[in-house]
Amino acid sequence: MTKLIVITGITGKQGGSVADAFLSAPGWRIRAITRNPSSPAAAAWAAKGVELVQADMDSIPSLTTAFAGATAIFAMTDFWTPMADPATHAAAAARGVSVNEQCHDLEVRRGKNLAIAAGATAGLERFVWSTLSAAAARSGGRYRQLWHFDGKAEVERFARAQLPGVARFVQVGLYVDNWRVAAQEVVRGPDGREFMAKFSKVLGVELGGDEGIETLSFQELKDLTHGDENIKNEIAESFAYFEEFGLESKAF
Repeated sequence: MTKLIVITGITGKQGGSVADAFLSAPGWRIRAITRNPSSPAAAAWAAKGVELVQADMDSIPSLTTAFAGATAIFAMTDFWTPMADPATHAAAAARGVSVNEQCHDLEVRRGKNLAIAAGATAGLERFVWSTLSAAAARSGGRYRQLWHFDGKAEVERFARAQLPGVARFVQVGLYVDNWRVAAQEVVRGPDGREFMAKFSKVLGVELGGDEGIETLSFQELKDLTHGDENIKNEIAESFAYFEEFGLESKAF
């Protein structure tokens, strides 16, 4: 009998990787949850044989319908996209909180909705949540503004209680191709030198030669990061946390 895996975030790196693996796995079919099944990215997956269903992560009933018949679910949420949404900024202003905190609260609510809907899915054998470590707790309260970490960790705790014996977790480290995106792009300076040495500690590659390796302060990293102050704060605090506590890829 063919088994069904339901995937969220199929048009992104993680969900897309899971889909690629299951496309070649015998005895499995794939259903993907998307907000816009007619988008070019979603249509590309449909052309590969993936079933697309429209569902709203703010609606538990719509998620329950989308999960029907699933043997396994790969679940993740997106902290970053809402940060650019004017509605998120308006909601944050109305509450008197930062945009980062608003995105955290939105992600927690949606992640819990996924777990609740999964709990109502008959025959579900595995719910895999893409998580991150609890930065505030792990650092003894020193990193309290790392919202995209703590939000996913809160959903992890909820899923453990909601789905005992069914919930499993994966923590993904830094994507290698992150160094090709604008925020940390390796670029050539006006004097002909490149920025690669600035990130060599993170890459684990010994660079610099006779000139040595130039390191960055917290503020310098913020200044190099593209985006508004909310993004700058989140990125800079992330790297400070990585340097001190690491970011281990693991499944558990």
